[in-house]
Amino acid sequence: MSNDRDLMSDHELDQLLAHASTPPVADGARGRLLQRIAAEGRDEPPSPASSNVISLSEARARRSKPAPQPRLGWLAGLPLAASLALGIYL
Repeated sequence: MSNDRDLMSDHELDQLLAHASTPPVADGARGRLLQRIAAEGRDEPPSPASSNVISLSEARARRSKPAPQPRLGWLAGLPLAASLALGIYL
């Protein structure tokens, strides 16, 4: 490798990748991929387990609900305020 902060040149990267092997494909992966493509072609909604995308209306509904405010922030701030007051006093 080169001495310039241990960066690889393009040639060195090409040599390294030439030694790499193709990763094995899991059993049934091609079938699952084809089923998913076919389902998207029929405009079927994806299964909830395979999708991490939520609709915009769901996101707005979640955002409109006020989250409960924990009082832990105030409790953590009390020693800091006392320390500041003591520092000013001294």
